[in-house]
Formats: sequence, structure tokens, C-alpha cells
Amino acid sequence: MLISVIIPVYNSEKYLNKCLESLEKQTIFNKLELIFIDDGSVDNSANILDEFAQRNKNVKVKHIKNNGVSNARNVGIKLASCNYISFIDSDDYIDRDYFEMFLNELEKKDSDIIISGFIAEYSNKSVQKKSDVRKNIDDNKNIIKEFLLGRIEPNCTNKLFKKELMGNLKFEIDLAIAEDKLFVFNYLQKANSATIVNEAKYHYAINETSAFKKKFDKKRFDSLKVAKKITDYVNAKYTEFNELAKSMEIDVKCRVYCDIYASNLQGEFKNEVKALKKSIRNFKISKKIKYSSKKHTLALIAAKISPKFYNILKNEMKLQYKS
Repeated sequence: MLISVIIPVYNSEKYLNKCLESLEKQTIFNKLELIFIDDGSVDNSANILDEFAQRNKNVKVKHIKNNGVSNARNVGIKLASCNYISFIDSDDYIDRDYFEMFLNELEKKDSDIIISGFIAEYSNKSVQKKSDVRKNIDDNKNIIKEFLLGRIEPNCTNKLFKKELMGNLKFEIDLAIAEDKLFVFNYLQKANSATIVNEAKYHYAINETSAFKKKFDKKRFDSLKVAKKITDYVNAKYTEFNELAKSMEIDVKCRVYCDIYASNLQGEFKNEVKALKKSIRNFKISKKIKYSSKKHTLALIAAKISPKFYNILKNEMKLQYKS
């Protein structure tokens, strides 16, 4: 087996069979080590997983006490025995040649990370996110730059990692939101080569369990903590990209600020709203134009005008799945 696939599962019985079916149909299924971490599910997910493991020798199921997706992924990393690691969420699914695509890329170049596109699946539409061209990057600083520019998505899914390079890197279990963004950034700091594939074969299901679909609560401020951590890391190690990091951070601030208003909770989070509004107001549009895409420049302008305007435009700007 060549690739360890880690799938955390928590009360996913509604979507789990579709995920399992897409895995079982993989063209290189016998080269995969499938590691399911049942994170204390109280629905029928555990039974579904055990039945799946009984009919497939390359499937491992670990039942643990509920402690969150980050802990579940960390448990999976410890159990992984292959040279390469990939992550899938239990409510997502993949095309039948998804992992074959990764192996084909490895034959061309043994990059430290391979990044594919993905398709955000909504109830009424599909939104594809992928690079226009296949590209190899053979310099650590340029890899970090691509990440800060948003050309490497912050999801830990739709990627292939090297276990050896991952080393002792873990997901931070005290983060409820954007834990994968921080994990990916920390891994990229170790990477000296990356391949970005211009294909999208990972289907990211946007449903009622998706983080951005849930009503706003204080856990969402974790995304601000992660954005600040990344800015601080960049300022210390990649000083030439400091403005890029600040530009990415303001995107997160716009999202959180406007999500608070969308949930009509600005009274409950009065101090946070005030601080976010000040940051957004003080961030110069000229700087955003220089360091960001047109889409996110428009998002900043919309947030400056009003949270309501931002939220109206959000779907049109296809920002729904951003961390």
C-alpha cells in the first residue's frame, strides 16, 4: 500500500455511504490504506464503518471517545503506515481516479506536496476551484507566497502529503475552526517542492454540518487566531511577504465581521465587532489591490460599505467555501 487515507467520522451516517462508495471504487483501491477514526459517533456510523472494514482488508477502524476532528486526524496520523498521507472528510466524496491522479503525479515528480482542485457541492449548484495550469514550485518561499496569495487552498483535503516530512506535525486540538489552514501552512514551511494539479476530483459537500453553514458562535473566532498566527510566523520568517499575510488576514476579518451580522449577533459580540470594523475601515483599498485578487478586493470594499452588502454579494463572489 502506498497512501494512507485518514477519514475522521462523527455522526455521518447520512453521508457516509456515498463517501465509502467513492473510496471503494478507486482505480487503485488495493494501494490505499483507509483509516477511519470514529470520533464517538452516537448514530449508526460506527456500525457502517465496521461492516465496511469486514469486507475490505485494507481498512482500519479506530473507535475513540469524542474529542474533535483535530484529535481524530492526529490519531489517524499515528496509525498511518504508508509513505504518503491524504485526508478526506466523511461527508465528502471523490472521483474514481482521484488517487490514481496523485500516483501519476508522483511518477512525474516526487514533490513534497501535491495539491489538486476541488468542487464545492451545494444543494443547487457546483462550484469548481482549480488552477488554470499544472505547475511545479521548487522553492520554499514561492510555495509560501502561493499559499498567501490564495493559490494553495487552506483545506487539508484535496492534497497528498509526505509522512516523513510531516514528522511530528499535528493538528491543534484547541482550535474548532481553521485548524486545517494552520496545519497546511505549518507543513508548507517544511516543503521545498510542490505540484499544483489543474484537475478537480474532490467533491466538498456543503451541507448543514459544514462549519460556515452553522449559526455563528464564538468558536468562529478561532479563524482570527489562526490568521494572526500565520501573520506572526510570516513576519518572523518570511518578512518580504508580511503585507501578503496581512492581506489574507483582512479577508478572514471581513468574513467573521459580516458573519456576525448575518446571524444578527452584533449586540452579543459588541467589542469584537468594534475591533473588526476598525481593522476593516483602516485597511487601504490600494494595498488590497496590490496584494490580492479582484474578488477579495471587492469583498473588502463590500465589507467597508456594510456587512449586509458583503453578504448579498458573497454568493456571487463564490467566497462560500473559503476558510
